Amino acid sequence: RSAFGASLAAKVGPALDKLRAGFNADGFNYLLVLRLVPAFPFWLVNVAAALLGMRLGPYVLGTAIGIIPGTFVYCSVGAGAGAAIAAGGDVPLQGLLLKPEILLPIVGLVLLSLVPVAIKRRKRR
Repeated sequence: RSAFGASLAAKVGPALDKLRAGFNADGFNYLLVLRLVPAFPFWLVNVAAALLGMRLGPYVLGTAIGIIPGTFVYCSVGAGAGAAIAAGGDVPLQGLLLKPEILLPIVGLVLLSLVPVAIKRRKRR
């Protein structure tokens, strides 16, 4: 943030302005949503939070809470895939993805990532 912040912010420009409003309104919740939604790369969220001056405390807490569900999903999927491979046989990819030990954590993460959106809509009403 201090060494390359100004030059990087100048290069990124308008793209950073789109994130600025969210981080300024409520940095912790905005970071939490970005961590929960697997569409945003962690490195990009890290750079954006640094360039926008997010404080360390909310950053660490939002990151810690935000990566726990994803970690659970990745571990569950890996364990389910490992069990399927250890059982042997020809398990097609379609069948592997429909196994409850793999499908349920993924569905859980999708639902969890929608919670902040539902809360925001409820606040608007």
